[in-house]
Amino acid sequence: MGAELGATSSIFPSDEITRDFLKAQGREQHWTELSADDDAIYDEEISINLRNLVPLAACPHSPDNVKTIDDIGKIQITQVCIGSCTNSSLLDMLKVAHILKGKTVHPDVSLSIAPGSKQVLTMLSKAER
Repeated sequence: MGAELGATSSIFPSDEITRDFLKAQGREQHWTELSADDDAIYDEEISINLRNLVPLAACPHSPDNVKTIDDIGKIQITQVCIGSCTNSSLLDMLKVAHILKGKTVHPDVSLSIAPGSKQVLTMLSKAER
């Protein structure tokens, strides 16, 4: 999402977790370790204390229309969309499956689940239930 934030390029470290993912895809030979140079200089470094974050929700009709959960208050939920604009990974979808297992969706609620790719959908369909 670097480009969406104004960056002209973005590089993310490629570590053993990345290698394991590619191995599971039968593509381990494509893995290359990536990391910043030891003497890399950054324009800015931002540290965020996650304990200070408050839950937020995007409200209709734009992802930019964000409010805190406290500001929104209690509302009736009629639609739930589980997914991501950047990629819903297999792990994300397995977590959703675990949360939903054995439960039903209320008849007044529309639920949609969007895996991030056909590959994730295929892997999800082959996962043990």
